[in-house]
Amino acid sequence: MAVPVVISGRRRGQAIAGRSIELAIPTNVDVAVATEVVVAVLSPLLENGLRHANSRVWVTARVQPQGVVTDVLDDGPGFDPAEVDRVFEAGVTSGNGHGLGLAVVKRLAASAVVAVRAIAGGHGRVEVTFPSPGALAQSG
Repeated sequence: MAVPVVISGRRRGQAIAGRSIELAIPTNVDVAVATEVVVAVLSPLLENGLRHANSRVWVTARVQPQGVVTDVLDDGPGFDPAEVDRVFEAGVTSGNGHGLGLAVVKRLAASAVVAVRAIAGGHGRVEVTFPSPGALAQSG
């Protein structure tokens, strides 16, 4: 299923609270999960990116043999390397939130056969791998 790219009705690259969201997603990318799952997984990641970014959040996607690998990145401080393995645990937060958003993302992703991981490396980066129809056919 091809998932249209819409972020709260905003156009690509439009600024939100002084921060821009940039999309680099190939057209006609098919994933083997419902559109609602894609939105439910990516929305909290975009919200976190906007909250922690200095000025920019960007989303990239590329088709790989294992599925469609989507990165949500921001130009903020990123994940602490000592804590990167814990960021998806409930209650873990680096800001003034409750630490539930990423925990919900992880649980939802796991239930939908979607892989998600945080990557430490100077800026915020979360990698999400959505299964493609071809990858599911090969694994099944």
